[in-house]
Amino acid sequence: MVALIRHLDRFFNRLFSSRYNPIHASGTVALGLFFIVLITGLYLSFFYRLGEPYESVAALNADLFFGSWIRAVHRYASDLMAISVVFHILRMVAQGKTWGPRTLAWVTGVGLVGLMLISAWTGYVMVWDVQGQALAIAGARIMDSLGLFPDPIMRSFSGAENAAASFFFLNLFLHVAIPLGMVFGVWAHTSRIARADWLPSRAFMGGLSALLILVSVVWPAPLGQKADLLLRVSEYPKDWIFNFWMPWTESSPLAVFAFFILGGLVLAAAPWYLKPREKRKPSFNDPNICMGCSQCVQDCPYEAIQMVSMDVRSKMKEVALVNPDLCVSCGLCAASCEPMTIGPEGRKGGHQVRAAKAFMASLNGNLAGQTLIVGCRNQSGVLKYLNNSCRTTAGYQLYPVDCPGTLHSVVYGLLAQKFSRVVIASCPERICVNKDGSMLLNERLSGKREPTLPESSLQKKIHVFPVGEGEESAFFRNISSGRELPVARKGLRSIPASAIVAGLGIVLIAAVLTRSPSPAISDKGLLRLNIRLVGQTEKTCRPPSAEETAKLPLHMRAAEICSYRSLSYRMKLNIDGKEILDEPVHPGGLKRDRPLYVSRDIEVDSGTHRIEFSMEPLEASAQTLSLALQKNVEFRPGQIALIRYSPDEKNAVLKEKAP
Repeated sequence: MVALIRHLDRFFNRLFSSRYNPIHASGTVALGLFFIVLITGLYLSFFYRLGEPYESVAALNADLFFGSWIRAVHRYASDLMAISVVFHILRMVAQGKTWGPRTLAWVTGVGLVGLMLISAWTGYVMVWDVQGQALAIAGARIMDSLGLFPDPIMRSFSGAENAAASFFFLNLFLHVAIPLGMVFGVWAHTSRIARADWLPSRAFMGGLSALLILVSVVWPAPLGQKADLLLRVSEYPKDWIFNFWMPWTESSPLAVFAFFILGGLVLAAAPWYLKPREKRKPSFNDPNICMGCSQCVQDCPYEAIQMVSMDVRSKMKEVALVNPDLCVSCGLCAASCEPMTIGPEGRKGGHQVRAAKAFMASLNGNLAGQTLIVGCRNQSGVLKYLNNSCRTTAGYQLYPVDCPGTLHSVVYGLLAQKFSRVVIASCPERICVNKDGSMLLNERLSGKREPTLPESSLQKKIHVFPVGEGEESAFFRNISSGRELPVARKGLRSIPASAIVAGLGIVLIAAVLTRSPSPAISDKGLLRLNIRLVGQTEKTCRPPSAEETAKLPLHMRAAEICSYRSLSYRMKLNIDGKEILDEPVHPGGLKRDRPLYVSRDIEVDSGTHRIEFSMEPLEASAQTLSLALQKNVEFRPGQIALIRYSPDEKNAVLKEKAP
């Protein structure tokens, strides 16, 4: 997984640069897109009509100024959000951020993914085009396969009646309520993270919004044909990102349900099976040396440190106390402590000073004429390149550390005093394994955050340069050319042209994946059997025996004892005199006391065919309802002829689409 993420970072860095790499900030990108989806969705909901769902969406789609492009932004942003979530999951797994103090964030994240999928599916059904129809039928197949409902849900989509307005109200309610509830889920997801970023940078968000609007105006989201439950659709404009699973529901709906449930359980259980065998020891603070400055409390990215009152040397004062259950042993607090009293074992400020002195003592030659590059071990590809370059280039030395943000300012000052300059190849801010390492490093070295450098004059000799995978060669060329390191620009002007082109390509890919060729009608017709019979029982009565009468109280004695037996039927279907079906049909339920259901789809060649259908009780003596239908039916390509039970006529009737 780590190698996969490294290769993906390298590829996207070359397109976007590490500063605007979308998979670096995949979590905030997903959340930014979520708010775009939420805002556009609330706007679109004001124009949705429960009685005419398709017509209301079609009217929006025809409005070029305030309809079609907003709907397209809503659709494309949803797909991009799902893609961003996948990259976010991959990065969190690769960085080991699934267990321990991050368990709450991981589990709530899995829940948010499930809510995102449900909300998306209800949105597609609300449109009530052929894709919405296919999705509703696929969902009904899955629910019926569980056997939890007394009546099959598929009956609602048999074509006997149009979908009820209450069905669309349920989808509208879920589609609006779930995203609003997800806002609280996002709060829980980030509740244990200090300085949690909910959105990407303004430049990134502005550029992404502009690209979404541009593609949406030029290439609006597709709208399929209106849903028709008596129309058989073999292909439809499918969104492959959210609805990739739909074709499998025809053959095994229960397997699709198991896929999502097991997938969710596997993800939710990751904190336990991905937990490493050996956990790094948490930070520890010596209360006898602690100055009570609270800087470590402010800097800790996971709020694992708090100030507590303690009796130290007979004086009451506040000292920093580390909660080992929340500490991830990142080591950032070691760089926050002026007296170097806090940090993980072996990585406190004092240990860092001794390690830096030992490193400099091991070098040969005059250090004053050399450049020192401080590299991060969390970027193995970058570190390997820098190591090879420093070995083959005179005047350059590499000092690898766990994270430049964990190195104390005193250590940087010590290095700057010995070398002509110190260049820190830090991770890009958004992918720092320790979350805020790069940000804290920059603020300390610039004097904005304590502890600062021992001497302010040393700032000129220390340079921080974010280097992502794939950018190490450009970085080394810059520092070895003798020129000053470039200063990063701000705002939209800082976005490279390659990032704009690549971003446009990604939005276009999302637009392509949300559609497929126009619906293709099957060249065959379909005969659908959808029968529901309730209470088909046979009553049998007999006079009670003398013993039975004697056992009963006077007020319970009757002239007859009657029993009821649910009846099974034999169903027959002939087409043009050829036997298609001849099988028993039993009532549902373990005791066979539930209604009797028939649900079958049978392909029929186009043309006129003689249909002979019957359902009769298996017991010849039974005197109850029998069904029979004989009719010549014209089957047209893709059309469905429905045989159902009519309570008014107490017989089977045929419903077909008008020519």
